[in-house]
Amino acid sequence: MSNKVNIEDLYRSHFDRFTAEPSAGLWTRIRYKLMWNEFFRFSLNTFNAYYLAAAVLVTTGGILLISSLFQPDIPEAPMAGEQMPSEEMTAPLESDVPGQPGVSTEQRTSRLRRQKEATSETKSGEDEKGTVTQDKKVKGDGKEAVTGADAATESKVLKESAPDTEGTGKTDKLLVSVGFEMSKQSGCAPLAVSFYNRSENAEKYLWAFGDGGNSQEKNPNYIFDEPGDYTVSLKITGADGKEYAATSKVVVHVTPKAQFELEDDVTIQEGQPVYFYNYSRDADYYEWDFGDQTRSRQHEPIHYYDVPGRYDVKLKVWTAQQCYDSITIINALTPSEQGILFPNAFTPNMDGPVGGYYQVNDPRNEVFYPIITGEIVEYQLRIYNRTGVQVFESNDVNIGWDGYYQDQLSAQGVY
Repeated sequence: MSNKVNIEDLYRSHFDRFTAEPSAGLWTRIRYKLMWNEFFRFSLNTFNAYYLAAAVLVTTGGILLISSLFQPDIPEAPMAGEQMPSEEMTAPLESDVPGQPGVSTEQRTSRLRRQKEATSETKSGEDEKGTVTQDKKVKGDGKEAVTGADAATESKVLKESAPDTEGTGKTDKLLVSVGFEMSKQSGCAPLAVSFYNRSENAEKYLWAFGDGGNSQEKNPNYIFDEPGDYTVSLKITGADGKEYAATSKVVVHVTPKAQFELEDDVTIQEGQPVYFYNYSRDADYYEWDFGDQTRSRQHEPIHYYDVPGRYDVKLKVWTAQQCYDSITIINALTPSEQGILFPNAFTPNMDGPVGGYYQVNDPRNEVFYPIITGEIVEYQLRIYNRTGVQVFESNDVNIGWDGYYQDQLSAQGVY
C-alpha cells in the first residue's frame, strides 16, 4: 500500500502554488446571462418578456385604430352609365411622353386648367343624377305613389327627361308634382266643395270623392249630399308616363231638419194655452219665436197669447257642429189652404225631351213638377246634380223638368 501514489497528494504537490485568473469580460458575460435568464422567466414582481409582448400588442392596436379613423375616402369605381374621364383628361402631357418634345409652362398650365374644369363638370353631373326631393313608394303594380301628411301641400318628385340628343352637353330635369287644395274641409250637408288642382306637368287627372263620385276635370266642384267622413284622392299621369296620387279628408256633418205643428182648432183667448209639437230631427238646440216678441228654448213649449191676431211662428234648430235649419209657419193660428209639394221620383221619356209640359195626375209621370194648393205669388224652381251643375230652371209653375240637360238624358241619381 505504501508503494501506491496518492493522486490527491500528487495534485496538491504540483499545483498548490498555482493561481487561476478569469479572462477579461468573463464576469460581465456571466452577469448578462443571468439577467437574460431572469428576464425570460415569468414573474409578477419584475418586468420581463411577457410584459414587453403585451405592451407591443397594445401599442400596435392603438396605432391601427387611430389610422383607421383618419383614413381618407377612396373614390368608388364608376357605376354603369356614369361618365368616364375623357381622353383629354387622361392623356399625359407631351413633356411626360418619352421621345416627345417638351411644352412651355403656359401650355402646361392651360391644359391642367382644362382637365380640372372637365373633372368638376363630371362630378356635378353625377350629383344631379341622384337628386330626389320627395320619397317615393313603389306599389305592387310597379307604379309610384307620392304620400303626404296634407294634400294641400304639393308633393314633388324629380324625374330625368329624355337624354340629350343635340350634343349640347345638358339634360333637362322634369319636375312632376301632385297636390290640391279645397275650399272647405268640413261643413254641413249638403256640402259644396271646390277643388283647386296644384299639380304640375300632369297630362291626365282622376278624382275620387269617396262616396262613389268621380271626375276627370282639372278643377272640379262637388256636392257631398250625405254626412260622413270621405277620403278624396287625386291621381295624375305625369309627363314622364308615371302615376302619382295625393289624398285628403272631407268631413260632412249632419244637418238638422226643423219641423213642428201646433194643435188644431186653436182659439186664442186670454189664459188659453197653445201647445207646440216639435218633430225636428238631428237637432241639439232649439229656439222658438212666437211672433209676439217672446221666445223660448224649450223642446216643446206651451205658450199663452194675450190677444187674438196674426202670428208668424218660427223654429230654429242647431247641432253641436253649428249646422242649422229653420221653419216658419205664416199666420200659424189661422187655418190655411195654401201649400206646395214635390214628388221624390219620376220616369223621363226615353224617346226624347218633352219640353216640361205636364198634366196633373198623368199616370206616365214623365215630368217632375210641383203640386200646388192655393194661390202662388212667386215661383222659382232650380235643380242641380251632385257635382253642383245646374241642370234645370223654371219660373213657370206650369213647366217642370223632363229629365234632359242640353238635349241629353241625365243619369239616374239624386238631384
